[in-house]
Amino acid sequence: MQLEYPLLEYTHKNMILTQEKQAIAYYRIRSETVMLTDKEKKQKTKKKVARVLKRLKNSEGFEINLLPVNADIRGKMGAMRSLVDPENYAVAVDKLMKTAVSLENEMGMVYEYAWMIGIPLVKKEIAVDIKENISKAINHATEKIVTGLGFAIELNEAWYQEFQDQEMEVYQNLSELLVERLTAEELYYYQAYQFLKNIPHEKQEVLASQNLDNLMATKIKPNFQGGLHFNCDYGESYVSYLPVGDIGVFLDGNHLLEIVQKMPFPVEVKLQVNFAESKGQLALSGRSSRARTRTKNIMQEAHLAGSKQKRKIVEGQLALDDLDQKIDDGVDIIDWTAVLIVCGSSKKQLQARKKYLINRFDSLGIPLIKATFDDPYLFQSTLFGNFMRFKEKRWQHTCTLESFAELNFFTSLKAGTNLGYYFGRIDTTLEEKEDRQSILLNSKNLIYMNMFLANKQDVIGKKTNNPHWALTGDTGNGKSVTAKKLFMECATLKDRVLYIDPKKEMRRQFMRTINDPVYQKKYPLDTDFVRSFNFVTLDVRDKKNRGVLDPIVLFDETEAIATAKAMLTNIYEGIWNLKQKTEINETIAAVVKERKSGKKVGFWHVIERLAKSSIPDVEDMGRFLLSTIKESILELAFSHGETPGLSFEKKVTILEIEDLDLPTDKNEHMDENKRLSVTLMFALGTFCSKFGSRNPKQETVTFFDESWIFQSSPEGKAILKSMKRIGRSFNNFLVLITQSVNDLDDKEDGTGFGTVICFDEVQNREGILSYLNLPNNEQNMKWVSNMVQGQCLLKDMFNQVNRVVVHVLFEEWLELFKTVDDSEASIMENRFAL
Repeated sequence: MQLEYPLLEYTHKNMILTQEKQAIAYYRIRSETVMLTDKEKKQKTKKKVARVLKRLKNSEGFEINLLPVNADIRGKMGAMRSLVDPENYAVAVDKLMKTAVSLENEMGMVYEYAWMIGIPLVKKEIAVDIKENISKAINHATEKIVTGLGFAIELNEAWYQEFQDQEMEVYQNLSELLVERLTAEELYYYQAYQFLKNIPHEKQEVLASQNLDNLMATKIKPNFQGGLHFNCDYGESYVSYLPVGDIGVFLDGNHLLEIVQKMPFPVEVKLQVNFAESKGQLALSGRSSRARTRTKNIMQEAHLAGSKQKRKIVEGQLALDDLDQKIDDGVDIIDWTAVLIVCGSSKKQLQARKKYLINRFDSLGIPLIKATFDDPYLFQSTLFGNFMRFKEKRWQHTCTLESFAELNFFTSLKAGTNLGYYFGRIDTTLEEKEDRQSILLNSKNLIYMNMFLANKQDVIGKKTNNPHWALTGDTGNGKSVTAKKLFMECATLKDRVLYIDPKKEMRRQFMRTINDPVYQKKYPLDTDFVRSFNFVTLDVRDKKNRGVLDPIVLFDETEAIATAKAMLTNIYEGIWNLKQKTEINETIAAVVKERKSGKKVGFWHVIERLAKSSIPDVEDMGRFLLSTIKESILELAFSHGETPGLSFEKKVTILEIEDLDLPTDKNEHMDENKRLSVTLMFALGTFCSKFGSRNPKQETVTFFDESWIFQSSPEGKAILKSMKRIGRSFNNFLVLITQSVNDLDDKEDGTGFGTVICFDEVQNREGILSYLNLPNNEQNMKWVSNMVQGQCLLKDMFNQVNRVVVHVLFEEWLELFKTVDDSEASIMENRFAL
């Protein structure tokens, strides 16, 4: 065994030399997100992987690494500071620091999985004549002898030029996958990570001093009971190596690498692959012949003893027949080993994780070998580059590339963005959970969210530029908490935020919480943060508020006419006749034109002119409107043009309306109060459009609760469409909060939503699947119906669909969001739960 580091310090971009002066090129393969229930995409991905790996035959072998690398949570949260508004810097940094500390306390090293593949670059030396051929052969032999004697041969500084053509060919062979060349820094870091397994560290600190001595500064000692102890300046960890044992001859649906990523702790996988030679005594044909002789002898002995043939022997015989046929057909066969590497921060944690891993994989028919005294050897043999030097026979598997691809390479469960506020976790299994806490304990697939990236160019993997969000679902499943979490995060960033709160919840909840002396003492930053919000309550009883939502005063000509028409149409439960409709249209247009020319007119002038019409039907209509609007909540939207429109100059505004009486369901019959409240919402909707379109250079976020109201009429749909269409061009992000995905499905409106969060709808699970373009089958239906409180389906801007759980880390925010206090009865119920 060669106790030396296999790679030299000579690197060029993604290429590096081994001790034998053999070049290897390393690449990162970005994961394809494959939904848990999407069997069809899994099959397509496996076929694609097999196709790609076949093209690497000329390289003679390769290594694939699934690495749980340091997610650099402190670096991520630190980078978020540049997005924070200076006014709220203290509270934002407090939350970012708490996020990093909380996740590190739970997980130790916060990690994320990365795929790497290393491929040797075989020089294709083409000799011009026999003389040149002989000269190259002599030089090569001389070099081997000199190297063997312990002397070093000076290396040409431009050594990499000899391999550039081969590297380009390999890169093109991999191009069907989401392949990226590693940079020189990344290549160094991944080498360094081999000695920093499960040890929290700052990536930039590791990269600050790049040399071979620093790379291998970690002290590594074998433990008496197995495993290795890693100790360095950053900390310590305990590491154990578990080779994959005999997994039989049928690998269909094995999905070993998918299962690894579902473990509740980091597990590394090293796969070393060599293309097997077909002909020769030491090649496949010879090995098959010897194995066939052994199998035949075993079967004869069992027959003579009158014993039943063992299933494994019969399967082995069939496999040998199949192998021989594939050799004759020229099918590519590979020899490969797979080693799982598990780590812990203590010996006790390592043993517990090791036991969990062995038992879990054993239940799936995948034996892991306790190579207790082979850990030093396995550490050395699995270092980058050693796949070309070590040909391990003990745990070797032989199969076709199609079977090998069944391990499910280059896929993951991923959601959200690479940088942003922590959002929650992906649920990595299909099973029903007892509660959200069990999902958090068993999943380490973290989700970060930065909604503003939806409107940015050149974001890798992004499938939509649509900035809008939709939150849907039945009451009580976590929709409100998610909306408030997003709102609080947006309020810390460099944007302006408007929250329309028709239910009047937020002011009451927030003020009740921050007025508590205990809360003030415990969370002074959050108390000051909430106090900085501009809470606006529109009360029609206060005459200063009357007319502040007048569409003719607030909006430009087109918006004013459309909104005014929608409101007058919605006030009446019946349908206006043709004369009445015509007069409404003409009168509104005339008043708006007068307003544009500089006259002090408003919405009341429209009503008054209708009431004085010489046409009886129109006069009756005008008198009806006058009597209905007078002293009602609708007076907030009617003025004579003298009232200045509603204006929001503060960074964060929460708007509520006193006495707003909205229906609780879109199918509910509306009395006059509810009809007038819904009518006022039309003016609010158009105001949101104005808020979002004031300054295209300023990012604005509008949260609109109870937005299903806009789907109750064609006029409402038109206003909603207007709100959505200002989005991208004006840097406005609209977050609609509604009861059902059916409220989003407007076939006439092509704008849609870039990000959709669907909580459970007991009566409309088929609708959820349909909206998210998921097959309506038994497995998907079970996937949706199993969701617990706080769990939802998330479709993000990358078009990734996952079942996730929303996670609010901060107790101070949960206190603000609390709508229902635990009663004595509920506490007793939970205490005696079995």
